[in-house]
Amino acid sequence: PVQIIMEGLEDAHTLCFPLGTKIEDTTLKCIIDPIDGTRGIMYDKRAAWILAGIAPQRGKDNTLADIEVSVMTEIPTTRQWRADQLSATRGGGMHASALDIRNQFKQSPVELQPSQASDVRHAFGTICRFFPAGSTLLSQIEELLWDKLYGESSDGTPLVFNDQYISTGGQFYEILSGHDRFVADIRPLVFRVLDIEENLSAHPYDVCCALILEEAGCIVEHPDGSPLNCQLDTTSAVNWVAYANPELADHIRPVLQSVLGRLVG
Repeated sequence: PVQIIMEGLEDAHTLCFPLGTKIEDTTLKCIIDPIDGTRGIMYDKRAAWILAGIAPQRGKDNTLADIEVSVMTEIPTTRQWRADQLSATRGGGMHASALDIRNQFKQSPVELQPSQASDVRHAFGTICRFFPAGSTLLSQIEELLWDKLYGESSDGTPLVFNDQYISTGGQFYEILSGHDRFVADIRPLVFRVLDIEENLSAHPYDVCCALILEEAGCIVEHPDGSPLNCQLDTTSAVNWVAYANPELADHIRPVLQSVLGRLVG
């Protein structure tokens, strides 16, 4: 028996399967984002993702750290022939496959490798700012971060590129596939300073597949360097930072924390 926590369901609403099961009789808790990246897929711009994580039932004490199995499945645009699916079990590594949507979703293994680079020069590193609210301060944070890390070596040409993929699952995929080296979603920190509604932030269901990054050897954590953890609910605002590998984390983390201390306190 399983309790479902899902975007679109209020925290006060209890949904358990088999239907009619009391929450105290469930043994598992499943947190789901049924469509992560709604805006992009609505306009057929970019793939969305179905995200799910399963943890042993611990009632209100459940946190992200309890998740033992995660799966993320791509919802492709009309221009794609392939949709990827990634999964992980705690301690069991990451598994990835490609589904051929032209051929009855025939499944085949696919190799994904996060970047092993030690810096972000001439590559993709992003601080998320998907809409106007808070974008000025978020841009200042990003600009100061790269200036402190690489300011003397740009030679007047773009040194770091950003990619505003409006999907946490999609951003996780870009890290896992080696496309991106660093992504930070620190909207709650910035919104708190600017007194902006924190509901415009990521929530626990958005990061329920962080286990897949961990099992692939990536680093995903809170901006202060502590483990990424939050209650398994639909309302908590979540700050997160992902690095493609531990060396990149050691390279960027102290500078990011210095910049955040200066600009958001």
